[in-house]
Amino acid sequence: MQSFWFFISRFLRHSRLCYFFKIKLNYCSLFFFPTSMSTTLWLNPNYSDSDITYLTENLKKGDTFVDIGANIGHLSLAVSKSIGKNGTILAVEGNERVAKFLKKNIKLNKRNILVLSCIVGDKIGIAGIENRKADDMNQVVENGKKKMLTLDKICYNLDRIHLLKIDVEGFEYLVLKGGLETLLKTDRIFIEIIDELLKKFSSSSQDVFSFLNQNNFILDKKIGNSNYLFKKKNNG
Repeated sequence: MQSFWFFISRFLRHSRLCYFFKIKLNYCSLFFFPTSMSTTLWLNPNYSDSDITYLTENLKKGDTFVDIGANIGHLSLAVSKSIGKNGTILAVEGNERVAKFLKKNIKLNKRNILVLSCIVGDKIGIAGIENRKADDMNQVVENGKKKMLTLDKICYNLDRIHLLKIDVEGFEYLVLKGGLETLLKTDRIFIEIIDELLKKFSSSSQDVFSFLNQNNFILDKKIGNSNYLFKKKNNG
């Protein structure tokens, strides 16, 4: 039965019939767009529940959440219920096609989430981003026409960031390097760390851990799916 629904999900996605369906989750509704994450959530609506638990339990009403690598927006939408109308969410997605889907999901749920479509790195410039069929694994590439900004540039007008989430398929270390000022005003960081992906950008998990420790962050929890939660050393 599981293989049957897997086949159906792929048929719907590749035939574009998925556009006639919506995905009902506990915290929001999503369009069934022709993307990997949409397909995953259509098959398993509880796929991201463990991540959502750790994100939402570290946020409260009125907090600020920054989502680097927001994909179709399911995590930002889940968090928006926790922080309420007075909270602030900045969702950043580098792939233009996926960013359009992100905006449509936000509009569908009538949530106040600011969307920025750019690559986030260690410098300001121009780069590219892949457009794979497995689009939840799109990586930054050297050649392209997409604007690259730093974390400090996109977060300069935020006074405080209660939780910063980074999931950029191996580009995490470079995102952090471009955010020294931002880290000073950040309480917690939820980050994916996978050596196989980091290696493609000449970094490693040790680089990420050392950099965060040098900037006053310590590991709070190791979470599933290669995600880690860090907190400021002086935070409870």
